Amino acid sequence: MRSRLLIAVFVCLGSLSAWGSDLVAKGDSAYEAGRYLDAIELYRQAVAEEGTSPQLLYNLGNACVKNGDPGSAVIYYLRALRIDPSSKEIRNNLRYAELAVADCNKADLKGKQVSVEEDKASFLGRVQTSITQNTASDVWAWAAAICFVTFILSLAGYIFVKAVFVRKACFFGGFVLLVCAVLFIIFGEMAASKAARTDEAVISAFKTQLVSDPDTTSQPVSAPLNKGTKVEILEVETGPTGKPNWYKVRRNSNYVGWVRASEIEII
Repeated sequence: MRSRLLIAVFVCLGSLSAWGSDLVAKGDSAYEAGRYLDAIELYRQAVAEEGTSPQLLYNLGNACVKNGDPGSAVIYYLRALRIDPSSKEIRNNLRYAELAVADCNKADLKGKQVSVEEDKASFLGRVQTSITQNTASDVWAWAAAICFVTFILSLAGYIFVKAVFVRKACFFGGFVLLVCAVLFIIFGEMAASKAARTDEAVISAFKTQLVSDPDTTSQPVSAPLNKGTKVEILEVETGPTGKPNWYKVRRNSNYVGWVRASEIEII
């Protein structure tokens, strides 16, 4: 009886896996045929039923771009980079989609000399970005493990080898390897924390204007921001049920204000 039950479970799991893979395959076929809206729906269904992956989110972003919706593509590309920050293809396509969104934001300025771009990062900020966003935490973990194992081998060489030159090389080399292992562990923690951040979001409404206070009667404080514009969450205003109703967000020093929770998506 137990063996039959196990067989039934495995059959069901196999069927679900095949169904999920079938959704992706159908999405790929729709994409190749130019039916981009169908591809988007199939990819979204695959995400809901079998979870996300960098490739699936990347495909979703590509389908959104082809369907004339670069704003949604930005969301999917950013989520894909959270999982695989080393992918050049995802990063290049993200830049393309962001340029399309930036053109829409500039058009809405109607000649006003106001920057809608993100604030430029300092040198230290760029270094931190390279550590936390461009390299996955798993990569840093592997690098730390390799350095530590090599450190152990160097320590063994220092203890058991009698040649003075080899002992010196093992001592100083081992010290450097140990320092590198510790640094890589720290970098891995930083990258993991970055990937788990919930203070980065993207405008998901077609157009929205930031307002001065979390209230429907508040006055706009900026020109409209288009779908796909990345913002930083500063504060959250919750309702009686504890769910967020408003977010205070920042694009740059010219764009700081409140936006409805329904008009942004957290990455």
